[in-house]
Amino acid sequence: MSEPIILGKVLPVVGLRELVYAPVVTDTGDGTVYGDVKQVQGVQGLNFTPQSAQTQSYGDDATFCIVNASGDADGEVDVNTIPPEMAVDWFGHKLDANGALVESPDDQVHDIAIGFRAAKSSGGDKLVWLYKCTPSTPEKAFKGKEGSSVTIQGSKIKFKAAARTSDRNTYISIDSDTTGLAASVIVNWTKAVYSPTTTKTTT
Repeated sequence: MSEPIILGKVLPVVGLRELVYAPVVTDTGDGTVYGDVKQVQGVQGLNFTPQSAQTQSYGDDATFCIVNASGDADGEVDVNTIPPEMAVDWFGHKLDANGALVESPDDQVHDIAIGFRAAKSSGGDKLVWLYKCTPSTPEKAFKGKEGSSVTIQGSKIKFKAAARTSDRNTYISIDSDTTGLAASVIVNWTKAVYSPTTTKTTT
């Protein structure tokens, strides 16, 4: 009997920084085009949960097969504040000549790609891109000071992460300390949306 294959040691994520986004300009069967990458300062956290469901088929008084269906991912990003330019890019709001943010019930949210670096306890980073996210306009809440007590009033933005039309890819990630990974991939990760050149599987 052969010995089991020992997988590489994976250490936990302990931080989050350099959260960036890029507007989805077009997404068709011919390819996906993104706008300029922009960085969001003051990010506090991000999470997303892929949605999936299993359906069992029965035969001969037993489970015959199990079919798994994967869907979109539900996510949330937590930031200290939403700059006006980000509100325009994400939620379709407008800026007037003086830079005031104008919101309308006719505004339509925009699809965006979200990328970031998540620090690992080993000292390296997990590098991530979500290829096509649709945000929801967040709740607005304001609270006054209570004596010497101050409540930090950030913004939580919910989003749906879906597969892009061009290649059905939803999400990509790699550890910066992966053996053989080119330094240029690490350096440029949050400068442009990274797309795989080829796809391979392991068994």
